[in-house]
Amino acid sequence: MAKYPCRCCGLEQVADMWNPRSHAICACCGIEMGHEDDDLIIVTMIRRRWLIKGGGWLIEEKQPIPWTMKELGEQLKNVPMEWWHHPRESKS
Repeated sequence: MAKYPCRCCGLEQVADMWNPRSHAICACCGIEMGHEDDDLIIVTMIRRRWLIKGGGWLIEEKQPIPWTMKELGEQLKNVPMEWWHHPRESKS
């Protein structure tokens, strides 16, 4: 697992962008750290929208080559477990 993963897409960040809140933009999914990433419902909604659009990179120059579904899946494994599902989304 990445040391400082994006809560939305799992991209490893160079530093803990959430403490203190940096308001930096993730080069991959585009979430604004310290603004859009501190609420699980919002993070889940942004992640779903990003994935529906294909899981591409906001800053294409930073996108690794190759960038396939396999690489996307590996990166998503970095998302901390507590940032995956809202408690009200129980699977009863």
